[in-house]
Amino acid sequence: MGFGSFIVNSIIVIVFIVGMVFTIKFFFANKKEQSISTVLITSGLSLTVSSFGNTWTNINRLFATIILSGSPNDAIEINSAFSQTQWVQLIVGIVLMVAGGYLLYFAKNKLFILNINAYYDKRIESNNKDIGLSTFEFKEREIDLVRNYKNGITANTIKEVVEIIEEKTRSFRLESKDFKRGYTGIAPIPFVMLTGTYLQREKINEYFEFDRIQTEEFYKLKNRKKYPALQIDKSLNEINANAEEFVIAVSLTKRITQEQMKQFKNAEKVELYLKNPKDNAIRHKTQLFEYAQKIGEIIEEISASTSCKKVHLLISSQSSLALEIGKRIDNQRMAEITCYFFDIKQDSNYPWGIIMNGENKGEFIER
Repeated sequence: MGFGSFIVNSIIVIVFIVGMVFTIKFFFANKKEQSISTVLITSGLSLTVSSFGNTWTNINRLFATIILSGSPNDAIEINSAFSQTQWVQLIVGIVLMVAGGYLLYFAKNKLFILNINAYYDKRIESNNKDIGLSTFEFKEREIDLVRNYKNGITANTIKEVVEIIEEKTRSFRLESKDFKRGYTGIAPIPFVMLTGTYLQREKINEYFEFDRIQTEEFYKLKNRKKYPALQIDKSLNEINANAEEFVIAVSLTKRITQEQMKQFKNAEKVELYLKNPKDNAIRHKTQLFEYAQKIGEIIEEISASTSCKKVHLLISSQSSLALEIGKRIDNQRMAEITCYFFDIKQDSNYPWGIIMNGENKGEFIER
């Protein structure tokens, strides 16, 4: 065996060993796309390198002839068939490497989308064209609460819902930790906010909302920065600092009225609202984050500067805002927060809620 052949064979062996190590690693990490892409790249690289095997041998022979004969012309004549590259093998190898690289790129940039459904089953997988994603570009992980919700809301129902949300959200966190994340959901606001509490300090890269009023399609929140400011009905200096219970009403889609809040008659009320509330008011990610941050800061300031022991949180908005607020809820710096469900058919428009923090987190509250 010539020195050139030795080099080629050594490279092939090294490529094969490294490729198999990464293939096995990805396989046991349940990363099937990365495992397949590694096999393709390894196979393609091995074929590509070995397709030059005869050429390397001839180059070795050429230099040996020059050294021994001292005549370049004689060497050229002896190696008249110098280039014997296996072109079919080379092309197949390149195609495999390109295919493997393409698959690896999408595997590394795959978007894991958390979808919370309670009212009915609405998945992005069957509506992916709305948001311009191919089914190869994302994986959808659903928290399916439709059956629980249809069975009626009781203490037992909520206990089961809380367990499902915690388990499914923690699983989503682990599975998607090395990837980009997305969120969508059509579910009661307390369910969504509770989910957010299990995603603290976790970044959500993309938000998808379902426009059920106009287009009946999903849309993605953009990165634009022009949007209306979130208003507050009174400064925090004007509130009753001795109050032990506060209602914080957040109105983006519809303005929450005083009549709807009558069941909280003994609580101090603070309203956060848009001057022109409307369905799908949130269209931009910066808008979402700013609103959620402002609401979180107000809850924290009320908790710290008053005698507040309980916060009753009422939200008229898209579910993405509830999720982001949930991510900001704190056990130490905030009073006990209960997020409520709105039902216009009930005498008490907020008949039930779920505690979001503290030692009673997940507890069902019925009013």
